[in-house]
Amino acid sequence: PVSKIAKEKSLKLIFEIKETVIIDSQQQAAQIIAKLKRLGFRVCIEHFAINLTSIKYLQGLNIDYVKLDGSFISNLKCEENQYFLRTLITLSHGLGIKFIACLIEDNETYDILIENKCEYFQGRYIALPSHIVIDK
Repeated sequence: PVSKIAKEKSLKLIFEIKETVIIDSQQQAAQIIAKLKRLGFRVCIEHFAINLTSIKYLQGLNIDYVKLDGSFISNLKCEENQYFLRTLITLSHGLGIKFIACLIEDNETYDILIENKCEYFQGRYIALPSHIVIDK
């Protein structure tokens, strides 16, 4: 059993698992994800959609977030790429998964992502990197 305090602290942490790990070891990844979820952690697949075969594995993994691979962000001005983005976001939302875009470097990219219902963002346009300070 997990204590209430441990559970509250775990809710603040998100474990990121590379998409290739899930594709290469789906059964083992599913077991690890299930264990993390039982402990109260949230789980994210990072580098999402780098390999399109992974999309079929989303259902049943019980993950909380997908983080789009940064390679898709660089050319979002292209209408075909925006269509692909909308498709991925719609699929994720349909499965109850939140969508994260990374490498956001300018307002135009941010606006395109907002228009396409992206929920979470990372990148220098959002916030510059900073040092982590741990209180003891």
